[in-house]
Amino acid sequence: MDKEVRKVIENENKKQPLTDDDIARKLNISRDKVKDIREKNKISNSRDRLKPYIYSDAKKILETSPEISHRKLMEKLNESGYDVSRHVALKLMQELLNGNVLTKTNVAHPKNDARNDGNAAQKDVVSQFEEEEEATDSGIMQSSFEQVVGYDGSLKLHIRQAQAATLYPPKGLHTLIIGPSGVGKSQLAEAMHKFAVTTDNFSPDAPLVIFNCADYADNPQLLLSQLFGHLKGAFTGAEKEKIGIVEHANGGVLFLDEIHRLPSEGQEILFSILDRGVYKKLGEAELIRKASLMIIGATTENPGSALLVTFRRRIPMVIELPPLKKRLLSERYRLIKLFFKGEAKKINKDIIVDKDVIGMLLQYECPGNIGQLRSDIQVSCARGLLNTMIEKSDVLQIKISDLANHVRIDMLNKKTRDPEVLQYIEKNLWFGVNDLVTWQQDERYVLSDRIYQFIEGRLKKLEQEGLKPEEINLVMGREIETEFENLAQNFNDRTDITKLELKNLVGTNITRSIERCFNIARNYYPELQQNFYYTLAIHMGATYERIGQGKTILNPHMAKIKEDYPNEFKVATILAEVINTDLEIKLPEGEIGFIAMYIKTFLDKRPEKLSKVGVVVLTHGKVGKAMADVANKLLNTNHAVGLEMLLTESPKKALEKAISEIKKVDEGKGCVLLVDMGSLTTFGEIITKETGIPVRVIDRVDTVMVLEVIRRAAISESTLDDVVASITKDTVKNETIRLNQCEYSDRPSAIVSICITGEGSAEKMRDYVKNVINKMGKNIEVFSIGVISPIDIDIEIQRIMNKYNVLCFVGTINPEYSEIPYISMENILNEDGLHRLNGIISGTQSIAKDIRDIIHDDFVLLDVEYKDKNDALDQMVGILQKNSYVDQEFLLGVYKREAILPTFLKGNVAIPHGYPQNVIKPVAMIAKLKNPIEWHENRNVDLIFLIAYKNNSKKYFKDFYKEIMNPEILEMIRNAESKEEVKKLIVNHI
Repeated sequence: MDKEVRKVIENENKKQPLTDDDIARKLNISRDKVKDIREKNKISNSRDRLKPYIYSDAKKILETSPEISHRKLMEKLNESGYDVSRHVALKLMQELLNGNVLTKTNVAHPKNDARNDGNAAQKDVVSQFEEEEEATDSGIMQSSFEQVVGYDGSLKLHIRQAQAATLYPPKGLHTLIIGPSGVGKSQLAEAMHKFAVTTDNFSPDAPLVIFNCADYADNPQLLLSQLFGHLKGAFTGAEKEKIGIVEHANGGVLFLDEIHRLPSEGQEILFSILDRGVYKKLGEAELIRKASLMIIGATTENPGSALLVTFRRRIPMVIELPPLKKRLLSERYRLIKLFFKGEAKKINKDIIVDKDVIGMLLQYECPGNIGQLRSDIQVSCARGLLNTMIEKSDVLQIKISDLANHVRIDMLNKKTRDPEVLQYIEKNLWFGVNDLVTWQQDERYVLSDRIYQFIEGRLKKLEQEGLKPEEINLVMGREIETEFENLAQNFNDRTDITKLELKNLVGTNITRSIERCFNIARNYYPELQQNFYYTLAIHMGATYERIGQGKTILNPHMAKIKEDYPNEFKVATILAEVINTDLEIKLPEGEIGFIAMYIKTFLDKRPEKLSKVGVVVLTHGKVGKAMADVANKLLNTNHAVGLEMLLTESPKKALEKAISEIKKVDEGKGCVLLVDMGSLTTFGEIITKETGIPVRVIDRVDTVMVLEVIRRAAISESTLDDVVASITKDTVKNETIRLNQCEYSDRPSAIVSICITGEGSAEKMRDYVKNVINKMGKNIEVFSIGVISPIDIDIEIQRIMNKYNVLCFVGTINPEYSEIPYISMENILNEDGLHRLNGIISGTQSIAKDIRDIIHDDFVLLDVEYKDKNDALDQMVGILQKNSYVDQEFLLGVYKREAILPTFLKGNVAIPHGYPQNVIKPVAMIAKLKNPIEWHENRNVDLIFLIAYKNNSKKYFKDFYKEIMNPEILEMIRNAESKEEVKKLIVNHI
């Protein structure tokens, strides 16, 4: 590890040296470890390493321009690669000029050391750099509390109180932390313990015992037993002696959360510990036990009314944490970044958060404080994950529509916006799975590392498919050229990128080198476009980083590049030598091939754009826009435009939208208008009469249809009639999924094998299951589906279910069809799994008959109105949570499961459900909607069955599923007029 630390420091930016914390994060080791290695190797800290560079450069600037302002000095220093504030620049100027360091560096003035000693001047000015890291360099104290956002800001005083309380001998001062729910009381207590074990008051292994008094508030005797322990026979049921948590916490810290729930007798028993460090177990007559510990209590209540006066007086330190709305906006911003970064790691996906989302999260009323902020961010990620699954995207994009309803509603009610927020919402935020938080680059900068990621991902996939190297090169050849063409299109006609922006993005050295390369290349190719310079600079920034990290650079297109573009390759070789010299690196041949590709790409004369048939998707709700977005991404285009007709919007307003958009997209060939239903089907003739633009309407749109229309319309030779003719009525019928037609007829039976890695694994599992079935003498069809395949898994399953009675799913991923059992690959390969499969096929699985325990009148909702799917889930889960049937994490689980596969079933029914670990009591909630809502891809539901089951309660739901899959029962529920009638319909049919 010594070698790695030295290497990181050797390669650091000398003008912005890395702190010990920076190095620790980079190498994934502790800060203390970095400090030990640095000191052992006699390496200075970051500020000392910075001193000679910044003093030398500042001195040169002041010698040349002695009248320069400190603001200008700051700008010049930052332009040369430093990162200093005006305050630091002012101190530099004062120390260097007033101390005569510039003109008298070789003259000693022993009578005026502070004025003329250059070292003293350096020491004074560098202290300004230390202001933000003063706590860091004080070592353990700061590192113990730095996890608390605001430790150096609005909570600075509170942290000092916590430090003072912990340092007070012999075992710290007993402390009470007060504040509303979610402000971070528990986190502060944990930080105090982390700090405590570094002091002389506590041993390094001093325990932290956390106890929530609310867990036992309804049973005072049990609560006191948990706290202090009891003797055998102390009360009925006390069959043996028990050790209490006070004894477990001896020598350390005892954190009593919700201490106001401690009964008065419990508070009184604590008197003896607070006063003299002694206590007694339940059943003991005398105070004979000793405890030396620090007690930290936390409460959301007013201590004056919630705690005994005599108890409050015994706690000398009270720390009152402020609510989130009274914290600095910069701290709320840091919390938002911290939580999104945590979610990125949790779901193992990069997350892009729209700047407008950041703005809302910074400003909305958040009565639950930090805890609610975290929960709302988790919900937004769960909703965003649903869209990611639908679009099969590797990156999760959080948009305003993904925020919880109360966040959006609160922002709509705000009359003014906080101007301070503007500085935090200039750009979207990108949270990498393994990276620190970074700004999402502007669309003009999306190139960085993209070529490498594209090649690595595509190469891996083709290798997994079993292609030979020569076949891979053939396949990827054209794909790489297409990718370069797309990159060139991104940069085409860009005039708003400044060299200063480019320098800030990739560094001064790279921009200077690429500028030299551009001038050289222009000598060979005068027509080379200006954007070659910007594109190659950004690409080289990624290349330089990869080479520094020792990553391989692959270019499977090399042979074709040399053969097809020999002149470009020769020029690229010349440019590579310049780059190698300037950046002190060695570009591999594959990288020279990329440079040749950039030259070729930016030499191309783009043909005049040929007109195409326009495509507009208009639906009730947001599904049309979603289908257009998905289709555009799959086909790598932006040809289709999606429009939303609000449920509260008049057809006239929707028509105006359609006319406006069709005027924009029409290129002279007319437009195809894809709609879902209703009055939208009549828009074509009206628009044609009003605008003169030929418009053809195709109804009952779905994503497959949008894909086909875009493909046809993208062909410049296609006419409007050609595109419409290609989407025949039969094709539409074949491609549209009709879940409602899945009847309980005498369909043949089938088993579906599903594997996440692809169809190859699924086929192997299919063959295995087929062999088992043949041995049983059964004639059952077995289908295989790969999750990573061109066909949507949900569509493929529904196609099978339209023709077959699916008995079960087997494989490596559960598609979560509530009415169909699933057997994992691990189970199917052993005796238990085979026995279960045999039971499913033979129809001998036992079925529980009692579901009365899970259906309650209070959870049967009739003729309710919801705005959309999210509104329904939020309100229904809210009712269960309020009645203590599920915990606060249940809603997040529901959204996660919906992201994996929306729970849309035949009969216009939805069965959303969360995770068993978040269920307190099993229950089935039934909602009959007044108006249908869209659940998934233009599929509406008017009945919602929200399921909350524990691991040991699944038996309750088997018959329940059977009933709600019966079309007759569903129709009777729709016609029911009372809660009791709905309940009887399900219970009495068992």
